[in-house]
Amino acid sequence: MGRTYPNEINRILNMPGGDVGREIRRHALAIAAEAKRSAEVTFGKHPGDAPRTGKLAAGYQVKVIPGTNKFIVRNTKKYAAAMERGARPHEIRARRSTSLRFRGRDGRWRNVKVVRHPGSIGRHTLLTAGRVITRRRYGTI
Repeated sequence: MGRTYPNEINRILNMPGGDVGREIRRHALAIAAEAKRSAEVTFGKHPGDAPRTGKLAAGYQVKVIPGTNKFIVRNTKKYAAAMERGARPHEIRARRSTSLRFRGRDGRWRNVKVVRHPGSIGRHTLLTAGRVITRRRYGTI
């Protein structure tokens, strides 16, 4: 039986470059890639909608916390939390101009000072991606 070296065990289990850390990083990168793919499908081009930019899907990234085995999968876009968890009904007011200008469903241009947004349900793209990747790699959870 060989000798146990605490520093080597610590490197394998706790450091990002160790075996466990590399597996966790692969898992985090797979979750980010699945979230991007899922966002492209969920928030992609729908018939009758204006062309989408794909910025929400491109915003997913993995952040490494130095010196630990912790990785954060996040989206850097300001509106990502509202898309992920949903939004309550709220008012949208003109800030830089006297009115908001947009094209209505009937195709005519509208100028208004306040719009009452009805809110939206959360899409849980990141949560779903985590579940999909975990099932794919490790079986059912």
